[in-house]
Amino acid sequence: MNAQQLDVIRRILDLATSARVELEYVSDKNREGNFESAARVLTDVIASFVQIQEALPVVGLTGENPVQEASALLQEGFRYYVERYEVRDYAALRNITELTLLPRYKTWQEALEQALHLRLAF
Repeated sequence: MNAQQLDVIRRILDLATSARVELEYVSDKNREGNFESAARVLTDVIASFVQIQEALPVVGLTGENPVQEASALLQEGFRYYVERYEVRDYAALRNITELTLLPRYKTWQEALEQALHLRLAF
């Protein structure tokens, strides 16, 4: 593994952690009923997720793997949240964040961290 790939891994891990903190903020804002603030921050979470997904081939994470499987489930959760937000189904947003997005994000982040740490071992 070269220095550029090591730097990309470090940045991916940092970005994934930051996005998780932001997603927890989204959850808090939804519980408070501040759905507009939550949506703005969720946009940043999704952008971070996309950046990470785009960087995975740089570190050799391609094809079928646990990260990709968890990514697909998380993307589905993001889509559902956006659909419910567009129709102003605020009650659903609280549940989606707590019961879908946070658990799926945690699963995805754990799979990501495991895969990247395995890459570092080689």
